[in-house]
Amino acid sequence: MDFPHAQIINELERCRVTWREFAGEEHRAWLSRWLELYKVFYAPERRRLTGARAVEEAQKLCNGNFFLIPCRDPTSQGWRAVGSAYSCEGSTLPDLTEVSHFVDAFICPEDLSWTLLYGHEVDVFGGPNFSRSEWFSPATDERALKRKWDR
Repeated sequence: MDFPHAQIINELERCRVTWREFAGEEHRAWLSRWLELYKVFYAPERRRLTGARAVEEAQKLCNGNFFLIPCRDPTSQGWRAVGSAYSCEGSTLPDLTEVSHFVDAFICPEDLSWTLLYGHEVDVFGGPNFSRSEWFSPATDERALKRKWDR
């Protein structure tokens, strides 16, 4: 998977970001930590911002250090580490719209308090999605019953 890797590097360079590349176990460990908080990212119980508003919120919260983690090959189902991941330093977050046509990827800080996810259908559904770790509220009993009866 050389093309997305080269495109990611080009985008990091465009943003004047310095980075350390990592793969293998470290990449899988970061993805695993992210999944603990965001696995049900597209569930109706998760609040999300989309598009320019999502990017603006992530950029506002970025303290200059972030991870860029490729997390899904669009041709397969499920989350998994793909290619290399990057520990980055810089004030401008990369735009992964073009990269996301080949690999889903997220950006997050070390504490995983927020995430910006570029899914493979990012330009079909209005841009990347932003969420915070505390923006997930499990379904209430009433909502669960409604969902059951709506089926």
